[in-house]
Amino acid sequence: MFTLADGCLCSLHLKVQLASAELLMLICSELIYIVRDSGKGFACYIADLLSRCKVQKVVLHCVLSSVYNMKTVAKIQEVNSAKVRVKECYQA
Repeated sequence: MFTLADGCLCSLHLKVQLASAELLMLICSELIYIVRDSGKGFACYIADLLSRCKVQKVVLHCVLSSVYNMKTVAKIQEVNSAKVRVKECYQA
């Protein structure tokens, strides 16, 4: 059973994941300019560094978690609206 606290917690997790995805996007966009102006050796170093840090895996995990959380938040909202409709029926 979902509660309001679960909805708030999911919302906070979603905000953190979106902020981390935005930060990764900003870092990668800045790295593009730096690597473009640098030599081939630096580009190879950055590519090796990113693969060792498993950046692709982290980005995919952020995207997957965000999609899953959006489904969860939608389900919580659907359950809460159904509860309100049931209460309205009993009060009428």
